[in-house]
Amino acid sequence: QGDGTPWLDLEEIIGVLQRISIEDPALPLQFNLVGEASPDIDQYIDSCIGKSYNRVGRIPHGEVAAVLRSSDLLFLITPPHSTSSKLYEYLASGTPILAMPLNEGTDLIQSCNQGSGFERDDTEGMYRYVQMCISKWRGKELQNKATPSHQIEDYSRERLAMRVLRLMEDTTRV
Repeated sequence: QGDGTPWLDLEEIIGVLQRISIEDPALPLQFNLVGEASPDIDQYIDSCIGKSYNRVGRIPHGEVAAVLRSSDLLFLITPPHSTSSKLYEYLASGTPILAMPLNEGTDLIQSCNQGSGFERDDTEGMYRYVQMCISKWRGKELQNKATPSHQIEDYSRERLAMRVLRLMEDTTRV
């Protein structure tokens, strides 16, 4: 599951998926790209993983949570030194996350035991993480999604808004 942001550099993760599909052609691999993407990105992904690629397009906001929960692995790819606004939706889904590059968002993902973060050039690390997830799926360990932990709930929009409100109240009282 990718979020389809037009600037994404997907070569690394698509290379990992391509390697896995070649090594295990019986694996029912399906990469769904959700959102907008340029025709060049579509063509590149299709040329690498062909039948395993599905271009979903935009999904109404009210349906996003169900799509995230129905996925087996989410890819969160952000520009360097940035955190995606999708981070909290991904965390709330209970679905494992592979994120890159390393940043504050990947720190949060890892601290919540919700996935792993990688630098863009760490394709071996990404490969091992995806293979670990595949092994768990085969062993039925990832069939039931994790209930979001208190760590994840601490970062919900509601709790963050309450923190901001308390900070504002505290600073106006001084």
